[in-house]
Amino acid sequence: MDILKAALKRTGMTASAYIRELIRTGGNIDTSYPEDRARVIRIIAGIANNINQAVKLGNSQRRLYYSDIDKLQSSLDDIKKTFGEVLEVWRLQRS
Repeated sequence: MDILKAALKRTGMTASAYIRELIRTGGNIDTSYPEDRARVIRIIAGIANNINQAVKLGNSQRRLYYSDIDKLQSSLDDIKKTFGEVLEVWRLQRS
């Protein structure tokens, strides 16, 4: 139980998510870099929310403005940049 609790603390996962991941990966869970992964997930979730709001607005008004599309493109550019930075950090830490 102590080993499980330590792994949960290290990964930031719930017990059920951790056990599902153990089963899915055959016991090879990569527990490194949870802060970076959490950051990427937060950014992606924010962008998804922005896209959803823009689409709802477009549907309700029966039009979508170029400024809204530009904001979405900017958000997508941000995620590409951030994800690239995170991947580079992970690559450097593994080598």
